[in-house]
Amino acid sequence: MVPVDIEHRIRGSLDKLVDEFFSSVEGDDSKITTFLNSWSIFDATVRQHSHELQQSTLSSVCSIAATVSAIASSILDLQDTGNKIRDELDTDIVKILNDDLDHLSISGIQESEQSRSVSIRF
Repeated sequence: MVPVDIEHRIRGSLDKLVDEFFSSVEGDDSKITTFLNSWSIFDATVRQHSHELQQSTLSSVCSIAATVSAIASSILDLQDTGNKIRDELDTDIVKILNDDLDHLSISGIQESEQSRSVSIRF
C-alpha cells in the first residue's frame, strides 16, 4: 500500500508547480529560476519515491512534465523567431533610411526673427 502522505504531498506539489510554471511564463527571469529550482526539488522527490507512488500519480507527473516541456520549447522558438524578425526589421529600416537619405533634398529654408520653416522632399 502506498503511503497516503507521500502520494498527497506529490499531488499537492504538482498542482502548485503547474500554477508556478504558468506564473513564471508571464513573469521575469527570477520567476523562471524559482520554478526551475522548485521543479528540480520535486523531480528528486518523485525519483526517490517513484516505487511508492500510484501509477495514476506517475502518469500525472509525466503528463505535466511533457506539457511544461512543450510550452517551454514553443516559448524559446517564439523568442528566437521574434529576435530574427527584429534583426531583419532593423536591417530593412537602415537600408530604407540610407536609400532615402541619398535622395533627400532640403529646400525653402526661410528665416526671420519670428519663424523658421523648412521644406523637406524625398
